[in-house]
Amino acid sequence: MCLRNQRSDRLTGPEYTYIWIDLPDASYQETIDAKKLGDNLYQILGVPFSAEDVNQHDIVECRDVDEVKHDFVKVVKFSGYRTVHVEFPQETNSNMWLHHIQQLENMGADWTNSGRYFSISLPPNSYEIMFQHIQEWERQ
Repeated sequence: MCLRNQRSDRLTGPEYTYIWIDLPDASYQETIDAKKLGDNLYQILGVPFSAEDVNQHDIVECRDVDEVKHDFVKVVKFSGYRTVHVEFPQETNSNMWLHHIQQLENMGADWTNSGRYFSISLPPNSYEIMFQHIQEWERQ
C-alpha cells in the first residue's frame, strides 16, 4: 500500500522534471521530482526514498543525458532539510501510521512511503521537535 503524499506530484510544466540518482549497491536508480533552474542545476522537490546525502529542496548539479534524463552529480547547495526513515511495525494499524504522519505534515513535513516504510522530509526550523515526535512513536 503506497500512500505517497501528493504535494510534488501536482507540479506540471516545462520547468518540472525528474532527476536520477545512483544508489550504492543497487542495480537501479531512484527518480526524484525536481525543478530545472538552468545551467545543469535542479532543485529537489520530492522526498528522497532511498538516496542518501540529498534532501528535499537541495540544489543539485546533474548531467543531462537527454531532454528527459538528468543524472545526479553532486549537491551544490544544501537546503537544511533532513530526511529520516521510519519503519512502522508490522502489527501497527495503518490508521495509526497516518495519524503520526499527519501530525508531522501539519507541522510542515513532507513524505513518501512504500507500505509501512516512510521517508519523511523535516524542515530546518522544526527538525528537533519533529524528531522528538518520531522518537516518541518508537517508545509506544
